[in-house]
Amino acid sequence: GDLTSFVNRGWKVVPAVMDSIPVTLSLVFGAAILWVVVSIAIGIVAAATRDSWLDKLLMALGLLGISMPVYWLGEVMNLITQSRYHDSWAFSWVPPLGYKNFSDDPKGWFLTLVIPW
Repeated sequence: GDLTSFVNRGWKVVPAVMDSIPVTLSLVFGAAILWVVVSIAIGIVAAATRDSWLDKLLMALGLLGISMPVYWLGEVMNLITQSRYHDSWAFSWVPPLGYKNFSDDPKGWFLTLVIPW
């Protein structure tokens, strides 16, 4: 395929992809770090409480988490955090949808990515 322009619009593909790389890498690496840390912590707790109700609960939550479609969960989280509940005490800290650069606003960068992670 031709990666120099979109078929009908004449837009350049490579610059569009290059502009999206920082956002994609922030999302991917942040999620991977979070998944590994949380998974190891849950695994340690489950191993320490083997055959208890907590072990069974953590196993069920793990199975639910691995089985749930990520795109569906993301959309549900957007609907919950960006709807009328956005101004409630629970989600008032969630910024509107979008992305902020880490170099411009580290706290804003973290807050825009914490729900997608």
